[in-house]
Amino acid sequence: MPPIIPMLCTEAMKHSTIPFLSGGGVKIPILNLKNHIPLLMILFTFFLASRAKGQTCDCSDFPTYKCINSGLLSDLIANGDLLDYAHAAVEPQYIVVESDINFYDASDNTPYHFAPGSEIVMLQNAGLVISKEVVLDEVNIFGCGFWEKMRVNGSGTLRIRNSQIANACESIVLNQGAKAEIVSNYFVNNGACITASNSVTLLGEGVAHNVFDGDGFTIGCSGNTFRYAIKLDDVPYIEIGNSSGNGSPNQFLEYNGIWASNSNIGVYNSRILNFPNGGSGIRLDGGLGVNTAYIQGLGHTENSPTFIENMAVGIRAIGYHLTVNDAFFHTGSSAFVRVRQSNKPTILSLTYNRFENYPPSGVDVSLCKFVWAKIVNNEFYDGNVESIDSKGIEWVSNEIVGTNSTAMMQDNTFYDEDKGEPDIVTFDHTGISVRLSSGVTVKENTFYQNFASDYPHIFSGVKLYEAPGNKIQNNQFIGNHGPLTVSGASPDSYKALDVEESGANLISCNSSSNLNHGFRFQGPGCDQTNFHHNGMEDNLTGLYLYPGSIMGAQFERENGWSGSLPGNGIAEAHFDGNPDDQSMAMSLFSINSSNPSSDFWANPRIPSDDWFEDSQGQPSIYADCYEVWTFPLPPSVSDDRAIGDEFEGYKGYPASEWEAALRAYGTLYHNSDYRAGNGTAASFYALHDTANIGKLYRASETWKTLGRMDSGFEADWSANATAISLKLDTITSLVAEMETADEADQDSLASILALHQEDVATLQIDNAELADQYIDTLADRANQLASNLEGINSVDVWEQNIKTVLTIFVERLQDPEATEWTTEQYDTLLSIADQCRHEGGIGVVMARAAIEQYDYDDEAMCPGASQSRRVSTTAALQGSISPNPASDYFTIRLDRPVTGQVALSNMHGQSLRSVTLKGNASVEVDTQHLPSGIYQVNVLAADGAQLLKRISIVR
Repeated sequence: MPPIIPMLCTEAMKHSTIPFLSGGGVKIPILNLKNHIPLLMILFTFFLASRAKGQTCDCSDFPTYKCINSGLLSDLIANGDLLDYAHAAVEPQYIVVESDINFYDASDNTPYHFAPGSEIVMLQNAGLVISKEVVLDEVNIFGCGFWEKMRVNGSGTLRIRNSQIANACESIVLNQGAKAEIVSNYFVNNGACITASNSVTLLGEGVAHNVFDGDGFTIGCSGNTFRYAIKLDDVPYIEIGNSSGNGSPNQFLEYNGIWASNSNIGVYNSRILNFPNGGSGIRLDGGLGVNTAYIQGLGHTENSPTFIENMAVGIRAIGYHLTVNDAFFHTGSSAFVRVRQSNKPTILSLTYNRFENYPPSGVDVSLCKFVWAKIVNNEFYDGNVESIDSKGIEWVSNEIVGTNSTAMMQDNTFYDEDKGEPDIVTFDHTGISVRLSSGVTVKENTFYQNFASDYPHIFSGVKLYEAPGNKIQNNQFIGNHGPLTVSGASPDSYKALDVEESGANLISCNSSSNLNHGFRFQGPGCDQTNFHHNGMEDNLTGLYLYPGSIMGAQFERENGWSGSLPGNGIAEAHFDGNPDDQSMAMSLFSINSSNPSSDFWANPRIPSDDWFEDSQGQPSIYADCYEVWTFPLPPSVSDDRAIGDEFEGYKGYPASEWEAALRAYGTLYHNSDYRAGNGTAASFYALHDTANIGKLYRASETWKTLGRMDSGFEADWSANATAISLKLDTITSLVAEMETADEADQDSLASILALHQEDVATLQIDNAELADQYIDTLADRANQLASNLEGINSVDVWEQNIKTVLTIFVERLQDPEATEWTTEQYDTLLSIADQCRHEGGIGVVMARAAIEQYDYDDEAMCPGASQSRRVSTTAALQGSISPNPASDYFTIRLDRPVTGQVALSNMHGQSLRSVTLKGNASVEVDTQHLPSGIYQVNVLAADGAQLLKRISIVR
């Protein structure tokens, strides 16, 4: 690392009472570093730049410095290499260290104090060992090349203040039992600045008011590829920054910030800024058990100092109870808070934070198990022009495993902000996205669509996908610029609530205004929705039911529509009758189907006068806005039809009839009262209980509840977590007391603190044992589920799809190191996701959610099983495609002249090219403007004959 060009200093200059930085042949006064950190950064950068990065040197480069090879402190004093205790405290020393110095003196316990202005030059691979108390105050430590470390042993105490440390592989290493106070220092261009392991004690203000500057990342020490300023391993508890919040914050510049592994940590009064190539502000990796991290920012208003800014990931956590409070996150490239892959039950609390210009996700939580979680009173501002697809909260494949617990998202505010006129012309913004998850309550949030774009733009306040059993209550969705009507915009571009394939949700007392769609439902999986006391005002469509949707019959729900109704009327919705033209117009419904009497969508009508509301149609807020579902739910209309073998398959697809039977079986499975006696329901249940419907339904339910804690284990886990939390509170109080205590009292407090840290370590061992017990139970359940799935002989494609998807889910769970799908798993899931949803069944939906691929047009992909049967009566159409793979074109050659159509679509079903056939036996299709990928070719003759092929385009 960059050493200082040696100066020809005189003895008078060495022993000057004015502290200096040396560089470029001149002396530069340090001043008081504690009060002049910004000035210090400028001066220190200047003196480091005076020599080529990474250049080495030896003692001859410092002819007036004392050159020391190695030795114990007592011997070095005796030999005259170092000043004695009395002189060292008042006279600056200028030394070059060739190897290792061990600050150990068996004959004298007096702290060894380097006087202000001292300089310590570390040659390559040299190091310092602290085995007693050493004080460095306004001292400059730097290296020629890369020096090793300043290691503090269990018997050692390091107090370093107002100093600068540069060019070390690891600046300060705190070992088991070490004590340290690290305050108001400037760390520059080190591999790691502070590393700590096992039980260490921080004295005084601890680690506070420091600047950690990466300075271009030229350090080349082995093992320091992550470039974290602070690295913690197996530390029972440590605080970074003073919890009082007084004084200048720790600042992490051009570094990954803090990496804590199996360590309990508090982070206060700190800022982490500007990692040039991405990186993590705080990384938390749980160990054998579950650890705790409490992170406190510096305010969450627009004028507050940013806590984390310009990092790829602000905070990433695995296996931690995580609390983040009162913090301002600004601009990133991946996520501000990311919690993933926590297989042990944890707690999440995000309160009073501000997330501005967030990357693809403000908060990204997936594949975790929570005793409880709350995301409350936060503000989300999406003004990031670099992110096409952004989500305020992304909640994917998470489980609530505690009894009567929930994931609460409440009192947050989401702003889809103005993005100017960026190069990206299509943005997709979602406030809260919930996928493959249940037990979530989204309550009393406000969502503002504030982007008045001249470009097509997609907005969803809340989106549910394969997310049954959630509550969406008393939220406001406000379009401040009205519905999106620009050229090229999708008619459903602005939606308050978008529900896809998500049933048994409680949706109550929400209001939507000035959007394209208030509430949109898509898919037969939306059955048993409870939709009541919702208000829709001045939307293009208040309630939109997509083709193939089942929402379920609604009774006396008192939803209100107001705005552009015929005759200024106010319409109420009731879904259990037959619609007529008048009711459909007045209700501002959109039922996108040619068959509004099908099982697959609710049937609206205008009921009697007592269903109308006054006061301009605003729904009243009743106590039942927050009513609790009474489980199990009664059979729905579609359940009754399936049980009675009267269910009409969507477009003739038998998979939809089978899926309705699967849902009906689930209703009966959860309540024996509905299948009592010898009636139709009992016969239906008996028929399917031992067949594939029963087996696959139970397998699906087992997967959903695999992580559920047993009551006895939950009590033990809760007691342990509470004991750890109380002990950490006690430690926090002791640390705060040490900040203001005299040095004479700090050793006494440190001894008490060490005892509490030992208690935490013991509780963590108990926690690890409980975690092992939980993981073992989880593994046994997963293995049993895998065995059950192997025993299911699926025949039809929709059965095979569910079985395959569940098997892949279990495979990933069985591999504790898995963080991504394997290539084989992903390809298999993609092949299922690419199927027509109505032909492939609910397994198609599960696969799409698992790999986060949703851009499918099932209406284009699913022409209808009746058409397929019609095709089968016609002579089969044969043909070939060449070249395949193709580049700019390909040719279709048919076995006979055909009149009809050639359609080229991507694997999501989106139509890209169309060619008309007029008695052709061959046709050329232009592909020169299509990107590389796999495409589907559909030749449909006028007589119903069809040819399906796939073509690869390679650039």
